[in-house]
Amino acid sequence: MIGIEEILKQLKVRRQADLGFGSPRMSVARLLRQLPNYDSISKNINKLPLVRMFLSRYAESVTEYQLRRLSNTLVQMISAQEHPKPWVLLRKSGLSEERLTQEARSILLSSDLFNWKEN
Repeated sequence: MIGIEEILKQLKVRRQADLGFGSPRMSVARLLRQLPNYDSISKNINKLPLVRMFLSRYAESVTEYQLRRLSNTLVQMISAQEHPKPWVLLRKSGLSEERLTQEARSILLSSDLFNWKEN
């Protein structure tokens, strides 16, 4: 049987390795599925307070995922000395204005990088 410390260590290492540009959202289910004893842990998650605490801290919400994609794209565009236009940033990030969460939209609206207009 794997100890709690080993489970948390595996999750943390895998999460850090998966935070690249093209990586999918780090949801609770995705983090748990990476463990060798996924079924047992997911069934007994209520009896594992440290694992629950880890997941609540490190699992990524949709807004956090969108902001990660936007910021990674923005860094790439600025590194390539491109002037980021809002629609180009969204397109290269794989997002659209319709799918953007309200929180991500408000951060873009408050950004001084470009004149973002609310529709």
